[in-house]
Amino acid sequence: MRIGFRAKLLVALAGTVGLLLAGTLVSIRLETRRQLERAVTQATERSRAAFSESERFWHTQLERLGLRLAGSVRIPAALQAAIEAGDAAMLVPDVEYELQLAGLEGILVAFTDADGRPVAAILGRSALRDPAEAVPPSIVQRVLATGDPSARDYHLTAGRLFAVQAVPLVLFDNLIGTLILGYPVRGEDALRLGSATGGEVCFAVRDRCIVATPAAAAGLHDLMATGGASGHRFVSWRDQRWALVSDRLYQAGTLDGRRVIAIPLGAVLEPFGLIQRRAALAALAALGLAIGIALVLSRGLARPVRQLVAATERVRRGDYGFRVDVSSRDELGTLAGAFNDMTAGLLLKERYRGLLDKVVSPDVAEELLREEVRLGGESREVTTLFVDIRGFTSLTQGMESQDVVTLLNEYAARTGAAVEAEGGVVDKYVGDGIMALFGAPIARGDEALRAVRAALGIRAALADLNAERSARGEPTIRAGIGISTGIVVAGNMGSAHRLNYTVVGTPVNLAARLCDAAAPSEILLSEETYARVQQAVRARPLGARDIKGFSSPVGVFALDRLREESAPRAGVIATALVTLLVPVQASAQLPLDPPTLAERGIRYVSASGFLEIVPSGRLDLEGYFPQESPPWLIPVQGSFVAPRLRLIVELFAGEHVAGFAELRGDRGEEPSSGRLQARVEQAFVRVTPWRGRELHLQAGKFVTPFGDYAQRHHTVFDPLIRPPLPHDYRTMVCGPLAPGSVDGFLGWKNKVPMDFRPLGAPVVWGVPYQFGALAFGKAGRLSFRVAALSSAPSSEPEEWDPRLDQERNPSVVAHLGWQPLPELALGASYSQGPFMSEELKAPLPAGTSVDDFDQVLWGFHAAFQRGSAQLRGELFLDDWHVANVPQEVRDVSYYLEAVLTLAPGLYTAARYSAIHFNELTRSDGRREPWDYDIRRWQLGAGYRLARNLGVRAEYAWNRALGPVDPRDDLASVQAWWLF
Repeated sequence: MRIGFRAKLLVALAGTVGLLLAGTLVSIRLETRRQLERAVTQATERSRAAFSESERFWHTQLERLGLRLAGSVRIPAALQAAIEAGDAAMLVPDVEYELQLAGLEGILVAFTDADGRPVAAILGRSALRDPAEAVPPSIVQRVLATGDPSARDYHLTAGRLFAVQAVPLVLFDNLIGTLILGYPVRGEDALRLGSATGGEVCFAVRDRCIVATPAAAAGLHDLMATGGASGHRFVSWRDQRWALVSDRLYQAGTLDGRRVIAIPLGAVLEPFGLIQRRAALAALAALGLAIGIALVLSRGLARPVRQLVAATERVRRGDYGFRVDVSSRDELGTLAGAFNDMTAGLLLKERYRGLLDKVVSPDVAEELLREEVRLGGESREVTTLFVDIRGFTSLTQGMESQDVVTLLNEYAARTGAAVEAEGGVVDKYVGDGIMALFGAPIARGDEALRAVRAALGIRAALADLNAERSARGEPTIRAGIGISTGIVVAGNMGSAHRLNYTVVGTPVNLAARLCDAAAPSEILLSEETYARVQQAVRARPLGARDIKGFSSPVGVFALDRLREESAPRAGVIATALVTLLVPVQASAQLPLDPPTLAERGIRYVSASGFLEIVPSGRLDLEGYFPQESPPWLIPVQGSFVAPRLRLIVELFAGEHVAGFAELRGDRGEEPSSGRLQARVEQAFVRVTPWRGRELHLQAGKFVTPFGDYAQRHHTVFDPLIRPPLPHDYRTMVCGPLAPGSVDGFLGWKNKVPMDFRPLGAPVVWGVPYQFGALAFGKAGRLSFRVAALSSAPSSEPEEWDPRLDQERNPSVVAHLGWQPLPELALGASYSQGPFMSEELKAPLPAGTSVDDFDQVLWGFHAAFQRGSAQLRGELFLDDWHVANVPQEVRDVSYYLEAVLTLAPGLYTAARYSAIHFNELTRSDGRREPWDYDIRRWQLGAGYRLARNLGVRAEYAWNRALGPVDPRDDLASVQAWWLF
């Protein structure tokens, strides 16, 4: 006997009884929930009111402190001084004083400059090592960008939570930077909020409790820290139910911080729990009876339903081949049959869709499936991109067909990925050519820029592919790219039985012609495309070109890069010269601040932006006052003035090539009262092969890369006027004094000073500017310099420039730097090479060559800066190979330097330097040093009147431990101007 579906509905008896019982239990539970919600709402309102009161107190304290700090001249002036001197510790005494007057403890104080860069951060009585961790960028930018008088948020610093407020710092109507104040959120604040709600409180940041009540900190904090971004939820902890209510600390803030309240629910749940238990017992008895009756009728109904549910789940996961067994002829059997028919249709459609996705792009497939397919199209603006492999025929000549297919697949995969990454559509692959569309079938509004980015992505992807192919020993691929923008017809084209979604029109033809005209790795843009992206790209105009198929010339542009990829411009070379070892110190904008040439607009930038020329310069006016006669290191006995003018031109050609030239006019390398002379002091070209990597190659004439001081020589970062002895007083042997024996070598140091000091050794050469090639760069905390130069560090100035009529071995220089801490820099240098040429002022001794006059020099340096104090030191170990002197000729030189910043722009400096010479043995057995040891003390002070204007004064004591000219004291002053 067939039982119909209606008969099977008798099983609803059990369901009806169950629903009635469930309704009763649900009603009880809903009432319980309503009471819980009411209790939670009341506790939440009390908590928010208490928290608002705490916030008002915190921000009242911060506003008062902000008015005290920002309203006085002391703090803005101190910030200006710290920015100028690059010395964040200068702010600590002033801030501590103000905090002590305000009677506040544990306050976070941070400063930024006018561009939002962190300058200093003080927590308690100590400056933080990294001020950036104490500066919330969002509120700083809000104050700087919008001009708001203040901005608030919460911030996590040093594991502590602060309510922070940022205000601008202004000095004499000039924006100096911003002041960030933070009031700590403490445990007593959590206790106060907990007492208002009768629960536990946790201040959580990024799912971690930072401040909490004792019970919360004892174990509940893990649940509270994950309480959610907003609203409330219920949890169990230690056999008790809790309601966790979570609110953002500050709705407009950027910190992922929340205030979570855990409200105990035991008192609310207890009476309702008793009612629920009794009702549940009665419900279980009635439900048991109903289930007994329903089991008789449900056996036959449950099996096909379970099969359908399982089949539905498999279809949801994409298994369209699953079939349901049809074992009955009732309504469920009919449903199962319909289900099988549906899955068969879905399987067929999925096969069609998979095939369509392989033939056309997903966007086009979606367009075709969304509505009825019909022939025709529409006019729309589209940017078309063509890519074509250059020399494909010769590239694949002799290749196996499978290798050609592999090459094309690799090429198409990389190219297609770059197009799709920018939202483009690969329209078709034609042999080694690819056509891509931007703006059809989906328009996004910035199609031209997307196409440009895709083209750059294709160029980069092919470069990576070529690296892989080269590593496999396979030929590389070079492709040209053409891009054009304009109105085209887009739609389904072909016949009623076979069609293709594509675009046609003049812009499409132009893109194809530009692709044909492009050189390998070149990207050509039409005039229309360039007009839409010119603000975002660097491109070179190629002028109007005759394009095949076009009646009039077409404007063409060659794409270089996006503007945001451009390298830094003015000051790159000069900054790099200084920062090879020396950290740059920023100076604040002072009232007396003459602009530089570049700031006056005296510079050249080509129309495409590819070429840029930036002039600059420095003028020094130095006065020297020798205190003893005759002087040692300056060949003048009376006071004199020595001007020095440096004219600098920096050139940038694209992002990889830069040039630097310095024309210097003065009275010689050493200070003198002689005639003014002009010379090219530096002229070199620098190449950066890879964008984003700290590796540079340089060739030309430039300052020696040896040691630390040479990188600061004649810059504003040298605190004194005269160099230390290791860089100012070099011992060497020149032609007239090339020794014939050890006795002759030892004897010249006792000659009349004015007879040999200008000619022989020791004498002032100064920091050398030599010809050569240099490679330098950085990798993490390590830096390096490697060079081959025209002369040794102690060669005479005449030998710094190479001479075509002489051959000499180059000097090799290497340097390795390491910065283990932000305050500490260490380094080591090595140099080896001849310090003589074949003929300088006289021929070398018979039987000798430049190889007999070799200098091997080791250098070690260290620099440490903390607060307003800076310490530096350098040690040289010199080994000389001197012809006719078979003994070891060595000297050791060093200097120690300290700089203390006293006020904004004002500093004082002290330096001690010395040279020690080893002893040689005469023919009669006596031992004596080959030169007299020298000592030098230097004391100086300087004041930076403006960003590019300053003065210095110095007094130097020079002592020789020998009978010849034991004193050579020198007073000097200098005024400098960067323009």
